[in-house]
Amino acid sequence: MLHAVVDANVFISALLHGRGTRPLLTAFLARQFQLITSTTLVDELASVIGRPRWSRAFDPLDCHDLFTSIREAATFVTPSHHVTVCRDPEDNALLDAALAGRADCLVTGDHDLLALHPFRGMRILRPAEFLRLLT
Repeated sequence: MLHAVVDANVFISALLHGRGTRPLLTAFLARQFQLITSTTLVDELASVIGRPRWSRAFDPLDCHDLFTSIREAATFVTPSHHVTVCRDPEDNALLDAALAGRADCLVTGDHDLLALHPFRGMRILRPAEFLRLLT
């Protein structure tokens, strides 16, 4: 089973029924890969979903299912080392969690992160590339 960190931007797109990302959410809910995450990453996701401008954009049941699955099935890590290779500290937090959890992949739509592929032996993939690995 693949172990992956998934960027909040991918989950947000999936919750908005993004054509290329919704199958990734479905795969996670079906436990087809092991999600590696941290409290920092989950807090970031919750913060974005909780913003007033998004309040009507998300199906509350989809959000509930996602956070329930994260609580029940994700592997939470506490990074002990912190990288500073990205200009955005939130991107560094993704790499920190991926390295701490020995993830096979980091799944993102962020061009700054994608440009780092591979990073210390870890694949940094777009959602569609990751989904191909699952099939």
